[in-house]
Amino acid sequence: MATFEDRLSKFIIIGENVHCSRRVKLDGPRCLKDGGKEYVVWKDKGQPRRMEIPDWFKKDNQHYNSGLVSHCHLAVEYGLRDDPIGAEYIQWVAKRQIEKGGNYLDVNIDEVSPSLEKRLASMDWIIPVTQKAAGKVPLSVDSSNTETIVRGLKAYDYTQSTPMLNSISLERLEVVDICVERKLPAIVMASGAAGMPHSVDERLENLREMIGICRKKGLKDGGLYIDVLIYPKSASAKEGLDGLLAMEAVRKEFGEEVHIAGGHSNFSFGMPLRHLINAVWLDLAIQRGCDSGIVDPITVDPGAVKKLDRSAEYYTRTSEMILNEDDELVMNYLSDARDGNIEDPFEKK
Repeated sequence: MATFEDRLSKFIIIGENVHCSRRVKLDGPRCLKDGGKEYVVWKDKGQPRRMEIPDWFKKDNQHYNSGLVSHCHLAVEYGLRDDPIGAEYIQWVAKRQIEKGGNYLDVNIDEVSPSLEKRLASMDWIIPVTQKAAGKVPLSVDSSNTETIVRGLKAYDYTQSTPMLNSISLERLEVVDICVERKLPAIVMASGAAGMPHSVDERLENLREMIGICRKKGLKDGGLYIDVLIYPKSASAKEGLDGLLAMEAVRKEFGEEVHIAGGHSNFSFGMPLRHLINAVWLDLAIQRGCDSGIVDPITVDPGAVKKLDRSAEYYTRTSEMILNEDDELVMNYLSDARDGNIEDPFEKK
């Protein structure tokens, strides 16, 4: 049986940032106003770079109108217009995650357009662009639409690496056959045929059926990355404990060969002290058998777990908040975190 140290040292990071739903604030450090124009900005090898947010992107864009910009979506739009700034930006996002330890890079273009034709064209463009930056680091081809996934797999250069498929679930069993045919590892969702689970038992019931199908069709346990579904704590005080208990139950029931993953970045969405909360969450998750995750490796760093002091007050209070279902306790923690009354061990002095 793998130890905590084994799982931490070999933790598999599936970087989530090449994703067209990701947004940055227009008034934040990733954007700039200059000469009446607005830009997404970054530094590549110390050199400042910027990508204009043009009027054609702003028009009727609800996210822009609420003060946000979908930066990867913007890059894809430039790419589809044959403007090289789009590829430069996507490749910077990819390389940045690899530098932070990304073992896979998840790629999702679903929010580019409701048009299937445009989504397929976007996959044709983004897969080779991302692979050029990723090198031997494999991609995770991600979409809620099976045809879009198939298009991404067709655009993939298998001489560089073998992709992961994100994802298979009871909602679309036809994707299992794609994994079998191409011998691909896959994210296995705990969702049901009719919707999302909201208890440990519902998650396990769905996974028993789904993993049974995978095994029957010949998929090996070592290629299954089980997503128990991690919901934001900010949505409900109940979230957190159920996810952790589900991980523990999955490890016990399905054995040591399967991987236990999840969207760990989701848990702290909308909360203060995200770096601290993410680190303590990951520590608790690994204790319960988790060995991988779909995460932003910039903000969810397995290495940060090593820096935690489990005897410290900040750890005690953060772990209590994660594990507790009491609304008042959670609200008191958030209030103290915003007021600076909880030590942040990751704060730069």
